Amino acid sequence: MVNAGRAAFRIPWAVPNVGKEEASEVMDAMESGWLSMGTRVQEFEERMSEVAERPHAVAVSNGTVALDLALKVLGIGPGDEVIVPALTYIATANAVIYQGATPVFADVQAPSCGADPEEVAQKINPRTKGVLVIDYGGFPCDYSLLEDVCESRGIPLIVDGAQSLGSRFGGKSSLQFGSLSTISFHAAKTLTTIEGGMIFADDVETREQLRMMRNQGEAPQRKYHHAVLGYNARMSDLHAAVGLAQLRRLADILSRRRQIAEYYLELLTSVPGVRLEAGCGKNGGQGNDGRGEDCENGWFLFPVFVNHRDEIAARLAAAGVDTRVCYPMPVYRQESIRNYLRSESVEPCPVAEEITSSVLNLPMYHDLEKHDIEFVVEALAVAVRDVG
Repeated sequence: MVNAGRAAFRIPWAVPNVGKEEASEVMDAMESGWLSMGTRVQEFEERMSEVAERPHAVAVSNGTVALDLALKVLGIGPGDEVIVPALTYIATANAVIYQGATPVFADVQAPSCGADPEEVAQKINPRTKGVLVIDYGGFPCDYSLLEDVCESRGIPLIVDGAQSLGSRFGGKSSLQFGSLSTISFHAAKTLTTIEGGMIFADDVETREQLRMMRNQGEAPQRKYHHAVLGYNARMSDLHAAVGLAQLRRLADILSRRRQIAEYYLELLTSVPGVRLEAGCGKNGGQGNDGRGEDCENGWFLFPVFVNHRDEIAARLAAAGVDTRVCYPMPVYRQESIRNYLRSESVEPCPVAEEITSSVLNLPMYHDLEKHDIEFVVEALAVAVRDVG
């Protein structure tokens, strides 16, 4: 996959940061004779619990499963509503649908692209059983206001932290917020196990429920005794081995992404026609929304905003620069969501509509060098100038 990406583009959008350390850990796991969920998964959970700054972590097979089980353990089901941001990956909304519940879409706010707390408050009604939010590209939501909204109404806040690693708000990891938080370890993520996910909780009872649910509902220490309806959602020791190798250099991975983002920002601030409206600020990513040093971007994505976005993306591709559009439409416009809601019309979310029509995500990966960034910025400047 890495070679194919490099062959197709001079500057690919992303390159998995895996190498000899991961291969060595996987070989050790294979030679141990234990390949399925075992001691490496347990160690990975313990280490990630420290990273997330939460007492308990439960590893699962992927980030979507993590969301699904988090909502299930909170008892969300048919007839319930869960508020989700209009700007998100489809898995966030799908996790609500898996419960037979209804996703209700709240608009987002600039510059963070996170769920607008005022919108969330307005959408709450007696059927609302949860608020599920994301940190778009790694820039934290306004957790202070979102927690106030949820706590005052007795509704759980859930953090889909698929893009949150390295993000901080008010001096705390984004993964520390909410009744539960989740993370994805997909190959494109800042820290990868190739495929995998995790749920973070604060109490032992929830942790034990999640452990049973990921393991076919099997009761602790009682093989083939199944206490609850469960799933095969286990993470293997092979996947955890990759994660353990990644964790040893996590500080370097996060530092490198900050350095790349800061150099992008230094160069882009003088490029006409390019807007940096998604919380892209210097010194760790604090934006101009008044939160200052309380807000730190994990830089999973580097978004810019341009007019004639699709034509500019095509010109960048022709110049050898790969980009992504995260995301091309508010999630409520996805066909599968419209079919589930049995409605062609959902109340539009103007900010999400504007963002999805103009956002373009530039290359962001560990090995991106200064000359690569300069090439990307120059190609972008030329494309913006020529398109007008």
